[in-house]
Amino acid sequence: MVGFISLAGIASRNGILLLNHYLHLVQYEGEDWTKSMIVRAGLERLAPVLMTALTSGIGLVPLVLAADEPGKEILYPVATVILGGLISSTLLDFFVHPALFWLFGLKSAARVVSESKDEIPLDEHDTHEEANTNDETTPAFITSATRSTLAGHHKKELNMTNRIYTSALMLSFCLALSTAAWGQSANESLQATLEQAAKAGKFTFIVFHRDTGNATRSLYQQTQDALTTQGDRAVITTAPVDAPQVQAYVEKFGISRAPMPMTVAVAPNGALTGLYPRTVTPEQITAAIVPPTMMRCMKELQDQKLVFVCFTRTDSVDVPQGVNGVRQLPQFKDRISLVGMRLDDPAEARFYQQMQVDPNQIAGPHAVLIAPPGVLVGQFNAQASTQEIAAAIHKAGQCCDDPNCKHNHAPQATRPAPNAR
Repeated sequence: MVGFISLAGIASRNGILLLNHYLHLVQYEGEDWTKSMIVRAGLERLAPVLMTALTSGIGLVPLVLAADEPGKEILYPVATVILGGLISSTLLDFFVHPALFWLFGLKSAARVVSESKDEIPLDEHDTHEEANTNDETTPAFITSATRSTLAGHHKKELNMTNRIYTSALMLSFCLALSTAAWGQSANESLQATLEQAAKAGKFTFIVFHRDTGNATRSLYQQTQDALTTQGDRAVITTAPVDAPQVQAYVEKFGISRAPMPMTVAVAPNGALTGLYPRTVTPEQITAAIVPPTMMRCMKELQDQKLVFVCFTRTDSVDVPQGVNGVRQLPQFKDRISLVGMRLDDPAEARFYQQMQVDPNQIAGPHAVLIAPPGVLVGQFNAQASTQEIAAAIHKAGQCCDDPNCKHNHAPQATRPAPNAR
């Protein structure tokens, strides 16, 4: 939005000046309303317009080339819009604008010039009246011609003042829009990056920062270098943690009081898979790019769900009868999520190991229960009853969200489920 506002001002000014030059050539230099006049006006305006576009565009080139540097997440989109718009608007000014003027604006322009020729000059209209009003109090050197000249200058000054006031109002309006749009740019940029990565099935690594100092640059470079070994499985971006429009993500990720800078790993489904303050290693980046089933489980856990990972060797999921029974209990029916996982998928080997599951030892329906924030409650096969599974949930203190529940004070002697934090 900021880029479009700036670009609109530059393009509008160039168009107005070109149109004004048409009028000047006809009114003061004896040109007629012909195609040769339009070509002459374009050639005479070519150098000023190109100088304006080049001086503005050259200053934006470093920002366009620094798209991946931290702190440029706001400036890069602005620079891209303005630079691309300068090129396109310059071409339109000299190829499309003259053609449109010739087709649709010629009659209106001729009428404006004709009306200006019919105006009565101030000195001719008031010469005799002013001569009769001279008295002894008027200095001798102020003749009627001098009065006419002064009146003409006064009229020009009024016109100039009106133009200044109009320009000031337009500038204030543009600045107000720019301020509102500037605040939205960071959020729009981060949101767009996350949405595009999700559609492509890629992980997003966000470097949150409070400034663009050496610490931020170092963490960004570490993250970028570590991602080179991951191919096209992930993208990297930056975000200023103090920007008002980024606060929604800051609160969502729970990093408002975290040390900065910090790299945050976000899965395609929106799950948070890693938090790395100030420094990050290639091993941590690899750990944050989790397998598909693990990614689904982490998302459900972050939504405060009890997750049953049900194992299968086919496309259909075998759910133990006891698990189905627990799903019907009133206190659990809205908090349970089932996630299927194939035993013959090598991509899930890492998740098997973290859940202490041996695929070769599983026969028939089998499920692992994981509770928020990542508590491994237990494993349950076809023989596990509903009461047994419910008792395990109560023992782990995960039966409800009530902090006053006696089960929430039960010791959790279980090992934590996978979490890349």
